[in-house]
Amino acid sequence: MLLCPVIGKLQHKRVVLASSSPRRREILSNAGLRFEVVPSRFKEKLHKASFATPQAYAVETAKQKALEVADRMYQKDLRAPDVVIGADTIVVSLLSGFPCH
Repeated sequence: MLLCPVIGKLQHKRVVLASSSPRRREILSNAGLRFEVVPSRFKEKLHKASFATPQAYAVETAKQKALEVADRMYQKDLRAPDVVIGADTIVVSLLSGFPCH
């Protein structure tokens, strides 16, 4: 598996998944990663029209989710996790408002 070297390096790190998605938990568990689940409270109100592509929108949303969790955990524990995994899923249609490429 391509993730094996990465998973090995994360075994002794505090890893947090910023999502309560059962599918995301399953994917990380199946990869052999040990992690905590701390769902993000980030309000997804980014303006899609300000992003050039759906991918850029999804990446920024995932980043904001991870940053919200890291900040909240630092304020609570005065210790941020080593890694926070944020993710976002989008569905794109021709009517989505993003320019077609």
